[in-house]
Amino acid sequence: MSFEYSRVLMRPVTEALVEKIRSIDSTVKLNLEKLQSEQNRLAEALKKRRINVVYLAASNNYPEGCFIEDCAVIIGDTALICRPADQSRRGEVGVIRKSLEKDFHLKVHDLKDPNALLDGGDVLFTGKEIFVGVGQNTNEAGAIAVARLYEDYSVISITLTSKLHLKNMISMAGTGVIVIGNSTESKHLYQQIKDLTSNTYYKLDLDSDIPANVLFANGAMIHRSRDEMGTTNCSILDEKIGYERDEVELREFDKLNRTLSSLCLFINRTKTTRQIMSDINDEDINSYSTLTRKGKDYYK
Repeated sequence: MSFEYSRVLMRPVTEALVEKIRSIDSTVKLNLEKLQSEQNRLAEALKKRRINVVYLAASNNYPEGCFIEDCAVIIGDTALICRPADQSRRGEVGVIRKSLEKDFHLKVHDLKDPNALLDGGDVLFTGKEIFVGVGQNTNEAGAIAVARLYEDYSVISITLTSKLHLKNMISMAGTGVIVIGNSTESKHLYQQIKDLTSNTYYKLDLDSDIPANVLFANGAMIHRSRDEMGTTNCSILDEKIGYERDEVELREFDKLNRTLSSLCLFINRTKTTRQIMSDINDEDINSYSTLTRKGKDYYK
């Protein structure tokens, strides 16, 4: 069932991220304790919604590994391993691939096209269809790979002009409910959706892109804190959303334009599950072979 999850994968934020950002842009001052606290509060909100939080081992080799959403697309019991546009992040997917197969027994597939680029943050599953944002992080070949694997759903490419991910500006706030930010690009994205889909969605317009990334899981919404959302946006949610909501502050991650969903990789399985602490690390994957899907020429 769409938006019903039993587990979520997370990867701890480490000092390596702070050091990397400092080396790139000394004007961005990150506080590791605040980052860890925000991530932990998100994990607690997910646990409150009966979702087992599974932590994969962190690695200093991949400072941005905590942004786990970019590493895979998971719909039902099928996972597509991504290929981030940022080459320094491509090694992150190995531990994700092995965990999804070994620990969770998902049907795992890799991109065949060597030119395909795909970030999970650019893939929005609505429960009815899949939108893929094509821009600086994901290209058309990546969108085609999504369409070929998830053939039971309509897959629609929409154009991104900024360096941000699709889900920085638009996300699912409920079944059939899309929340959209107020930037020019956000409005352009929603217009593309209206022009290209035959499905009907209820739209929540917010006055900023910052609160436009929300999580809808197990019948509840998780969104940014009321201080971050602002009075107007909170009033909209108070009026329009009748189901339970949880607030999570993300001010420190916001310095990197990162979102609630960027820290999560949700798994929807119907089996009764137990909490798992994976001991798979990056050194385990050196000789790991590429997975293939039988019966699909594209993946042979």
